[in-house]
Amino acid sequence: MAILFLIIMIFIIAIPFLCLIYNYNSIILDENAIKAQKARVVLTDINDCPLDSKYLYRYIPYDDISIYIVNAFVALEDKRFFTHRGVDYYRMAGALFHNISAGKIKEGGSTITQQLAKNTLLSSEKTIRRKLTEIKLAKEIEKKYSKEDIIEMYLNAIYYGNGIYGIDSACYNYFGKDPSQLSIAEAAILAGIVKNPTKYSPTNNPQAATGRKDLVLKLMLEQGLITDEEYDSAIEYSYRKPILETDILRPIYSNALFEAAKILGISEKQLIVSPYRIKTYCDTDILRSVCDAFDSKTFSLQNLDDHAYSYSVLLSDNKTGGITAYYTSGDNNLFLTRRSPASTIKPILVYAPAIENGIITEKTILEDKRLSFNGYSPKNFGDSYRGPVYADEALAQSINTVAVQVLQMNGIKNSVAYAKDAGITFSESDNNLALALGGMTYGVTIPELSESYMTLANGGKHTETTFIRSIERTDGKLIYKHIPTFERVFSSATAYIVTDMLTKCVYDGTARKLNGTGFQIASKTGTNESASGKGNNDAWNVSYTTKDTLCVWYGDMDGSDETGLDVTGSGLPTLLAAQIRKNIPAPTVSTFLMPSSVIACEFDSYALEKDGKLYYASPHTPLLYRKQGYFSIDNYPNAPSPYFDINTIEFDIKSLGGKLLPSATSDSPFNYKLIERNLSSGETKQYDGIPEQIDTDKNALYSYYLAVYCESEFLGYSANKLIFT
Repeated sequence: MAILFLIIMIFIIAIPFLCLIYNYNSIILDENAIKAQKARVVLTDINDCPLDSKYLYRYIPYDDISIYIVNAFVALEDKRFFTHRGVDYYRMAGALFHNISAGKIKEGGSTITQQLAKNTLLSSEKTIRRKLTEIKLAKEIEKKYSKEDIIEMYLNAIYYGNGIYGIDSACYNYFGKDPSQLSIAEAAILAGIVKNPTKYSPTNNPQAATGRKDLVLKLMLEQGLITDEEYDSAIEYSYRKPILETDILRPIYSNALFEAAKILGISEKQLIVSPYRIKTYCDTDILRSVCDAFDSKTFSLQNLDDHAYSYSVLLSDNKTGGITAYYTSGDNNLFLTRRSPASTIKPILVYAPAIENGIITEKTILEDKRLSFNGYSPKNFGDSYRGPVYADEALAQSINTVAVQVLQMNGIKNSVAYAKDAGITFSESDNNLALALGGMTYGVTIPELSESYMTLANGGKHTETTFIRSIERTDGKLIYKHIPTFERVFSSATAYIVTDMLTKCVYDGTARKLNGTGFQIASKTGTNESASGKGNNDAWNVSYTTKDTLCVWYGDMDGSDETGLDVTGSGLPTLLAAQIRKNIPAPTVSTFLMPSSVIACEFDSYALEKDGKLYYASPHTPLLYRKQGYFSIDNYPNAPSPYFDINTIEFDIKSLGGKLLPSATSDSPFNYKLIERNLSSGETKQYDGIPEQIDTDKNALYSYYLAVYCESEFLGYSANKLIFT
């Protein structure tokens, strides 16, 4: 019995190994496949016309590739490349030992030849079978091709991040050079990218890229591939993004590829070499109009140290969430780059949730003064304070102290929940009143901020921003189609009221440079001061019409400068937004439509200031105190003002010692003229105000009444008082 059991166990263990051996021996190298690794993906615009960009891709022969590039990759990835036959068993054993010691897979031990096989012929799955296939193919590749051919194919088949595929595209986009022109330091940076393109890209993370470059240079020196002098020179190199020939489609390419790969659940490299047609929402005519706004030096900017700053513009269609145009000065991933939203967060996080919950209306009076909230004491721009202000005025003028008060009134947790539903991402540590001013741990992405404002533009319903209309194979088979979905976040009343508040920001607030377009724009600005207190790190303008949402950002992308940006959100970002609005087609519907859930009414501002309560203006309310406001039907002034009724004036005249003593009292801010008529003689006399006493004729009949005013506005006459002296 024991022998039978032993035989069965041998078969159970042996059969998988026999299968692996059989599969290993049956593996055949597909030479056509290994040579066919080129970019095949096609992107199209809103009209299905191909987007032609310099982003992709020429195949570069070995002789046209700098030896520094070859040596940098060999030093980092495979130091025995020129001596092994496809597999480095010493390295594999070392990787196995380190993985066992770490208790997880930290190193792969693959040679450049193995990586070529994996990148061009295999999937990325981590199985024994795939690894054995990789080893067999690597050996076959070594039999068929020279070392120079292998590293040539490898460098042309690598993904370098930011939508960049192949050595030619990488050298051009990162350094503005051909592959034959790279220096030792530049080659080291390039080699360092490949392990983790998002982390080590010099445009995404200059600090991490520099550390990686230094590691590569150290390995090159140790392996005798560069001299001490070359090392000392290269180690001092500091990366600067090159000024490239303008290619307005590069930002569309890199970010649309990133998003499409995420949608399909594959790598960007797999996407680029696959026969896919990605249809975007990009409108090239509008994109050119957006870019034309940058042509003037008016909108180019340097910081206080004359260092060129970054900028980004995102234009999205409200009805689809489709990104119509995107242009930027950098290569940062639009969906991963986070910045402080500063005051642009106020409408979404502070005012809209508070209005939704009935905590405030747009005409609630709030106190603008310096306060301390458990040690947190926000201050306004310029350290100036206005005293009592309406909520809509506080938002239009971007008053910080009021925003923090309203966030506290509504509750941080409650407000954050609304902002999340509107598209904003928060961290667990984002739980303090500084959030009202954009004090987030990681900040927001431009698409997130645009989505949140689109929520207001769409009547309180949230939809996601996207580059992608659909993805199909080049044979026409549909793989993915974007169908916009809209989820209710705020009521239509709240969305309209906050929109009304933001149009006042354009009429007479921080975004007034957007005024005068001929159609309604709702907008908010934001400015994030640098940590040094010298200048600003971020300056924003976000605006929307009935048609689209426009987000403009200026700032310090790498955050390395001690001095910041010499501009605020109400400056260049708003000016640029205004120029773009002039360049692109105006919305066909010029004004925001008021929903039936909103009531427009006149309220009595005197009553509000005196009692803190909203009353609608009565027939007696003077023009001076009649103010227009928009209110939800669930939270509007539903009682008439108790002030300014002249019939409530307590007017009296007493006789004392042959003299008359007139008096008038009222809760309303009236001023008077006392009219005296001597009915015996027919004479009429008028007093400015009410005199303390009046001398009269004896045995005469007098009539007294008041002409009632509010400031200079005449309101009517009081009842007569007849006096016989």
